[in-house]
Amino acid sequence: MHKKWFILALCLALCLGIGILEGVATHTSVHTWYTTLIKPSTTPPAWVFPIVWSILYTLMAISLWLVWLSPPDDKTYAYTLFFVQLFLNFLWSWLFFYFRSPQLALIDISFLWVFIIATMMSFYRHSPLAAGLLVPYFLWVSYAIHLNFLIWLKNP
Repeated sequence: MHKKWFILALCLALCLGIGILEGVATHTSVHTWYTTLIKPSTTPPAWVFPIVWSILYTLMAISLWLVWLSPPDDKTYAYTLFFVQLFLNFLWSWLFFYFRSPQLALIDISFLWVFIIATMMSFYRHSPLAAGLLVPYFLWVSYAIHLNFLIWLKNP
């Protein structure tokens, strides 16, 4: 019984930890370079991002945990997809904010979007609820692609 809660704590630490590490990259530019960019009118206020991402990372962690809890079979592919998308998510903040490259970030987030879909499909085999918990993440990243693309266009 205690092991399942320990695994949940590990999943939460992993996903929220990635968010914290992304904050390091974001911190270097969010109040300087980012404020100078021409952004689309659909860009939310800055305070929205940490709230949304905290919720999304929590949902991602619970989703991963639900796959872990699902009946035993080979989950290697599902875990691999999850960790690839998590890495691409991590990389996006560094490309966009630390390296200040909306173009490279757009390439990265496009791959991220594909890997989120693949992760959802793979997770569905193990736990439909786990896949469903990734839907808000998929929607937010879809919106983020739109923002990233327009920032790239407006800031040559």
